[in-house]
Amino acid sequence: MYPCKKCGGTERYVSGRCKTCRKAAAKDYRIANPEKVKARKAKYASENFEKVRAAAHKNYEANKERAATNAKEWCKAHPERRKEIAKNWADRNKERCAATALAYRLRNQERVKAAKKAWYESHREAYRMYVRNRRALTSGANGKLSPDIAEKLFALQKGLCTCCGQSLGKSYHVDHIVALSKGGANTDDNVQLLRASCNVQKHAKDFGEFMRSRRLWLTSPP
Repeated sequence: MYPCKKCGGTERYVSGRCKTCRKAAAKDYRIANPEKVKARKAKYASENFEKVRAAAHKNYEANKERAATNAKEWCKAHPERRKEIAKNWADRNKERCAATALAYRLRNQERVKAAKKAWYESHREAYRMYVRNRRALTSGANGKLSPDIAEKLFALQKGLCTCCGQSLGKSYHVDHIVALSKGGANTDDNVQLLRASCNVQKHAKDFGEFMRSRRLWLTSPP
C-alpha cells in the first residue's frame, strides 16, 4: 500500500490520493466551477435519459420521506418558481389535468359543492362580474369587466343609484349604460350601478332617453 500524496493515509488510489481526499477535491471543484458542473450534468442526462430516470426513481423509492420533506422546503423557498413549473406542466398536459379534475369532482361532490358555496359567499362581486363577462362573450360584445369594478363603482357612487339617487342596497344591478344589444362595449367605462327596479325599467333603453322619460332630465345630455 502506498500512502496518499495529500494526507499520507494508506488508502491510496491511482490518482495518488485516498478516497476522502478525492471527495474533498471533487467538492471544491464543484464549488469553484458550478457552470461547468451543471453543463456536464445536463449533457450526461440528455445522453442517458432512461438511465438517469431509472436511477432517480430508484433513489426516490428508497428515500420517499426525505424527498417529500426536501420538496416541501424547496416549494416554500421558491413559491414563484413552483407556480411557473406547475403552469408549464399544466399547459403541456391539459387533457390529463382535465381528466384528473373531473375525477376529483366526482369523488368529492359534497366537498366541491361546499367549497364553491364558500367561495361564492366571499367573492360575490367577482362572481357577478364573471357571469356578466360570460353573457357578454356569448352575445359577441367586446371587452371584459374588471373583477372589482362593482366595488369601485359602489364607492364612486357613494352607494346611491345613478338613476333615482336612492340607496343601492345589496341587490343592486350592474347596468351597461349603452346596452350590449345596441353595440355597447362590455368595459368598465360603460357600466354603472342601478337599483334592481330601475334597471328592470331601463332594460335596453339609452340611459339619457330613459332618464328623460322619467322626467329627471329636461334636456338631452351633452
